[in-house]
Amino acid sequence: MGFGYNINPGIHYDVISKEGVVTSSIEIKLPKAVMMHDMAITEHYTIFFDLSLVFDPKVMVLQSRIPFVFDRTHPSRIGVIPRYARSDAEMKWFHIAPCFLFHTANAWETKSHKEIVIYGCRSDNFELDQLGGGGRAPFEFVGKDYKAGSFVRPDYQPVLYEWVLNLETGAVSERPVTHECYLEFPRIHPDLNGLPSRYSYIAITSDVNPLPVLEGVAKVELATGRISKVRWPEGHYGSEAVFVPRRGAQDEDDGYLLSFVYRPDTDLSDFVVLDAKTMSSVPVCTVSLPQRVPFGFHGIWVSEEEIRAQLGAEA
Repeated sequence: MGFGYNINPGIHYDVISKEGVVTSSIEIKLPKAVMMHDMAITEHYTIFFDLSLVFDPKVMVLQSRIPFVFDRTHPSRIGVIPRYARSDAEMKWFHIAPCFLFHTANAWETKSHKEIVIYGCRSDNFELDQLGGGGRAPFEFVGKDYKAGSFVRPDYQPVLYEWVLNLETGAVSERPVTHECYLEFPRIHPDLNGLPSRYSYIAITSDVNPLPVLEGVAKVELATGRISKVRWPEGHYGSEAVFVPRRGAQDEDDGYLLSFVYRPDTDLSDFVVLDAKTMSSVPVCTVSLPQRVPFGFHGIWVSEEEIRAQLGAEA
């Protein structure tokens, strides 16, 4: 499943087969053009987020800002549509409190298929100029000369949230999963996307510095909010942590967390492997790299077997 959004406003939604063929494609109309960074899936549905960060070209022309502004008067809502819908008339919208999110952790249908549970990293407010510290080109400030201490508004900070949507009644419940720390860039066991999962592995954002400064990684039990944390050494900044299952693993959390950790004092990076089950602060392995790995938000682990299988399929 994939989507694109534009300023028309609307969403172009495609379903793509494993052979790379588009099998279904529809247009979904929206009342306003919005920033829509992520989507979610369940066994039978695709989920979209029409939230309160709206396109406004005036701020780009008059204020030299990124042309998306948080508009609390634009209702935030979650849209649920059958996977192979023929038109947007099949979309069901659920209104939620005004917010913005970049990334979902997971979503699934309950056993009765009457409800959908969604987890994502939600902000009460947000401006894209916040990225990179505001007023500076995004990400250029995080280098060997970086000085910590920029102020970040608390309402901009991402909090792990749960939404439960009742498909029969249209009712919505929403709650924070944990307030223990700010969290963004959630990952799960790759085999559980769209299915019930117990854990999510999420980067810990800074209390005082804007993205992409990430100070550690947390393992969160989604139902309870129970959390285990590994903080990177003082002054070191990590990346999104990718979960890789251990070969032959029986438990959902039996695996590894992979991250690049940048050391501004040397302008070099380490490749760090953590034990996801124990969440020990002592890495399973640290590989010192001969140069810095620039900050990047997303990655995936691909095994040798998967690469060979893909090369064989293309031969």
